[in-house]
Amino acid sequence: MNSISPQTVNITGTALLQVYWKLFRRAFELMVTKEHIEFRNKKGLTLGDTLFNFFKMSFLERAVLKYRYPVQFGNQVIIDGNFPPFPSKALDKRLSNYINNLDLTEVPSGTVSISTTNSCPYACAFCSTNARGNAQDDLDEEQLKKTIRQIEDLGIASMILHGGEPLYKFDRFLRLVTHVNPDTC
Repeated sequence: MNSISPQTVNITGTALLQVYWKLFRRAFELMVTKEHIEFRNKKGLTLGDTLFNFFKMSFLERAVLKYRYPVQFGNQVIIDGNFPPFPSKALDKRLSNYINNLDLTEVPSGTVSISTTNSCPYACAFCSTNARGNAQDDLDEEQLKKTIRQIEDLGIASMILHGGEPLYKFDRFLRLVTHVNPDTC
């Protein structure tokens, strides 16, 4: 059987500067779109506010890249486990959240974590699930789907769906994963 896996490459040196530049450029492109300008105008943000946000986000971006080495995975760059891959609509959403909100009190969380099940066959010392296989403790699947939509409507760019052990209830986990909008990481 012949399978092709995406090429994975650590990004360092001058290639890291290229990633930084591409992210900076993408954030600028988003900042000047008509949709985003109208959104900021409705919120009462001035051009000065917008530029402040852009530079603030650029420094944040630099701090993130300073201590981490992104990985090229196929045609996307994984900056960090807390950021959606670049390029992606989810990262555009995350960048837009920073650019279009003056202070961090209005910026939606970058990532939300949802436990899809409490069931798990293991008894890991660090885990609160601790070998419970009782499905009665699980939240209702329809309620979880509704919660996923509400999170997406808030503008959250990334979601972590985990357990317990999510693969212990694989069919349920798969239904929840496929319920997530493709524009959300």
